[in-house]
Amino acid sequence: MNTIPIITADTAALAKLGVKRFEVADYLDSEESIAEYLNAVLDDGNSAELLLALSHIAKALGMGRGSR
Repeated sequence: MNTIPIITADTAALAKLGVKRFEVADYLDSEESIAEYLNAVLDDGNSAELLLALSHIAKALGMGRGSR
């Protein structure tokens, strides 16, 4: 079974270099991009990747935890 590796970094050091955290949700800016992303995960992913993708999509649509 393939798993998604978790990589941690020194965020303060990266910020000094001008590097910001990559957010998938920032690139899901249209219904077409969301559909393509979801289809790719459904074709190639497992249940954990599907749940992660759904959380990215929810965030892109403004349905994050802070939007209640």
